[in-house]
Amino acid sequence: MILIRLTILALFFVNVTIALDCIALRDVPLEVRNNKKTDCTSPCQWGSCRIFGGDDITDWLACDNQDVFRGVYPRLCSDEEVTRELECVQIINVPDSVLSHTATNCQSNNDCHPNGSCRDWNKFLACDDTNNFSGQFQRLCEDVSVRTTELDCVQYEDVNRDALFGVASNCWGDNYCGSQVSCRAYPNCMLCDEDNTHAGKVAGLCPSIEI
Repeated sequence: MILIRLTILALFFVNVTIALDCIALRDVPLEVRNNKKTDCTSPCQWGSCRIFGGDDITDWLACDNQDVFRGVYPRLCSDEEVTRELECVQIINVPDSVLSHTATNCQSNNDCHPNGSCRDWNKFLACDDTNNFSGQFQRLCEDVSVRTTELDCVQYEDVNRDALFGVASNCWGDNYCGSQVSCRAYPNCMLCDEDNTHAGKVAGLCPSIEI
């Protein structure tokens, strides 16, 4: 019965211990923290604060002096372990399925609160604006911009005539646009893509094209 109890406890905490061998206090159920038998809520002076339990009773937190129950009962993380960042992940190593996930709302730390991070939650990327999950989920590495892959450029002579002479057209080469801005061949016009928001979606003109 004790083995069954420990198995259930391990399964309960599997998501919060995926990156650590300990459990953050915030992830410990309130009824465990408020149990009358609980006598610690942080690492103890001579050992670890562990979650103990038994059949048909509420689990509790107690000091495990000398760590006698190491590997048997889960321990609480120290503040340093909870806040220590894991190794960051480069955006180029994030799978396309994660980048395109409907829950993804960032592809750079700059997309989030200045004090927060864009984190890889295993299936999607999302902002952790207060860094509550530092040490549990990887953040994107700094100074990495959104990954885009440009389409092959299109030669001027291959551009649709409707686009070349479209009333909305404002460029016929990159030299008509600002620095680092591409002139793109849309179906009905040629336009400067000021923020390069259509990189990888609409082909730009090949370089050194003038009329």
